[in-house]
Amino acid sequence: MDKEFAETLAYFRDNAADLRQLGKEWGLSENEIKECIERAMSVVPKDLPRPETTASRTTRLKFAARRSWPKIRILLWIAGLLAVLIGIGALALQNDEIDHRFVQFISPLLYPVTRGLRLVTVPLHDMFNLYEYYLRDCFVRNPLFNEESMLGDHICENCNNVTAAMQFTAGTLEQGPIPFAAFTEPLLIKGKGPLVTFETFQSILSKNPFVKQHMLGISTNLKWAAQVTDLLEDGVKEKLVAQPDFHFFWLSKQASISQVMRKVFPRPDLLETKAEVAIKKHIFLTGPKAKSFHLPPSMMASYKYKWYAQGSGSSEVTLSPPSTCGSDCPPVTVTLEAQDLLVYNCKTYAAEVKPLEADISISFLGSFNPNDNTI
Repeated sequence: MDKEFAETLAYFRDNAADLRQLGKEWGLSENEIKECIERAMSVVPKDLPRPETTASRTTRLKFAARRSWPKIRILLWIAGLLAVLIGIGALALQNDEIDHRFVQFISPLLYPVTRGLRLVTVPLHDMFNLYEYYLRDCFVRNPLFNEESMLGDHICENCNNVTAAMQFTAGTLEQGPIPFAAFTEPLLIKGKGPLVTFETFQSILSKNPFVKQHMLGISTNLKWAAQVTDLLEDGVKEKLVAQPDFHFFWLSKQASISQVMRKVFPRPDLLETKAEVAIKKHIFLTGPKAKSFHLPPSMMASYKYKWYAQGSGSSEVTLSPPSTCGSDCPPVTVTLEAQDLLVYNCKTYAAEVKPLEADISISFLGSFNPNDNTI
């Protein structure tokens, strides 16, 4: 022990000049450097604790502050950046010119920033299941936000005294386009959509390789069907019939998968070529005793029109206007049979679907922007 201590003491003495230089680089005074060296070379028995002096306490706090300062500085930078972004956002809400310039400024940065975030989060996939968050429109919902209060009074004008959907047949549509003004109320087009049986659904999807790679956007109460390919196996229809309360909802925001959905439910002929169809699409499979479900609204203001296509089975759709409109805007109930289409303004109506027939119901939901005065 004495030999080891003597060697350590000789090492400290030989390197005293280096220690003093290091202390100066750290910003210590001569007295602080001397105290550090003396304390390092002093021998104090373990059963006799060394009293902490004011100078040693100050030195210890200085070292602790130097170690924590980089972390504090990073937190201050983040807090400052958030404060600036919140301030710009508040100004943008009050001034359209600032909003326009801010969007112009951040547009070139959106792709590299989101790409960087994707690369940074790659290791997290090994620790957590992040797939369910990919297709979310909102991560944290504000419980105090009232969407109806943001719609404006003109929304109620679209549903004022509307008690039923305007009905058209395939023959009526052949006479010419529907006036755009008709979209102030829901439109029911009889027999204009595709007939999609469960066998047709399986046949089209089984021929497309993109379906096998798609695992996102699935919501179901079927424990044995976690992805679309599970519905393409033999004997699946019998398993679905045995569980009449099942639901299988499929959402796509990818161009390749949306093209597959388009093969199952083609673009309706009633849409003009100028109409812009959103990539985001939904397919719903439900049993006859499944619970009613709400059709999702459009998160983009330009795609405020929805078309709901009943491929097979039947359902009852209830379109509810905002509660702020009062008794002037009653709910509208529409019954859809196979090959029927329902077109409505999702900014005016919230839609709830209830399956009716004692068979599997297959339906589709898409969004579009007419970009014209007719459709």
